Amino acid sequence: MFTGIIETVGKLKWKKPSSSGLRICVEFSPGAEPVKGGESVAINGVCLTVCGMARDSFEFDVSRQTASATTIQSLALGTRLNIERAMKPDFRLGGHLVMGHVDGVGIVKEFRKDGSAAHMLVAMDPAIARINVPRGSIAIDGVSLTIAEADSASVRLVLIPETLARTALGGLSEGSGVNVETDIIGKYVFRRIDLANPGARGKSAGMSEGMLREQGYL
Repeated sequence: MFTGIIETVGKLKWKKPSSSGLRICVEFSPGAEPVKGGESVAINGVCLTVCGMARDSFEFDVSRQTASATTIQSLALGTRLNIERAMKPDFRLGGHLVMGHVDGVGIVKEFRKDGSAAHMLVAMDPAIARINVPRGSIAIDGVSLTIAEADSASVRLVLIPETLARTALGGLSEGSGVNVETDIIGKYVFRRIDLANPGARGKSAGMSEGMLREQGYL
């Protein structure tokens, strides 16, 4: 489990096909605590397991399913990547609960600088977008962000200067693909509502203030 607070920015050193899908090598500095084999690391929001290492270079196996459901297979060599190691139980949860299980790939439809900050509009599958709520949390390429606006197919986000300085999000532009993970708490709420209301299952219309009150969420 992760927090969406990026520890460092690395880069893709190489990638090659493997018997299970894809194998990648990522360069990054782990800091004071050494990375161990078998450890979980979020690479642009995708939870991967360390399966090989050299000095400041770490290898990960990516299954075919993960490669097809994320941006990893399309990354160019040298791409800057957001890196976060699994959180410790005694660590401050500065972002939100991030699983590293990407829901799908979104497309940046707008990326506009506003002084030292930036505004970003990300379009996504409506089945993913329905989980989002204004002022709720979302992970974009592994970065915990607060949703400024949400509709049935996109979210609008404001990137503060600190986020731009500490992550790779500043390198995005219109047309960029990004890994999207919606809030796990929102998923559980929708799942509970779907089970309680089979007729509305899978439809955003199944969510209403009255239904949330009836189910005990308000």
